[in-house]
Amino acid sequence: MAGIVIVGTGSYLPPFVVDSEELAAIIGQKADKHGWIKYVLGIQERRFASPISAETGRATQSVDEIDMAKRAAEQAMRDANLGPAMVDGLIYVTCTQEPTEHKHFSRSTIELHGRLGLR
Repeated sequence: MAGIVIVGTGSYLPPFVVDSEELAAIIGQKADKHGWIKYVLGIQERRFASPISAETGRATQSVDEIDMAKRAAEQAMRDANLGPAMVDGLIYVTCTQEPTEHKHFSRSTIELHGRLGLR
């Protein structure tokens, strides 16, 4: 019986780390001096794909979401010891699409397949 098998996984963490003190300053809230955010919510830090402006609270540079997905997929392929020709399918799901792109999920998936050299 044929089926689906997950043979590798991958992930990508953006490089820009923002702790609760920094985030409080960016959004103009009281500093988290007593660490209640970590204690109550379990959040120690957040990862952002771009540096965040202290003045506007917005990203300071454009981010290529498909590039981040490509890095995670390449890691998964290495984890599984598979080359692009050996991959039958790739599932790509995101909740952070770039709003200016207005890409449909399937279109982003096709673009990701192309960047990875999948058939």
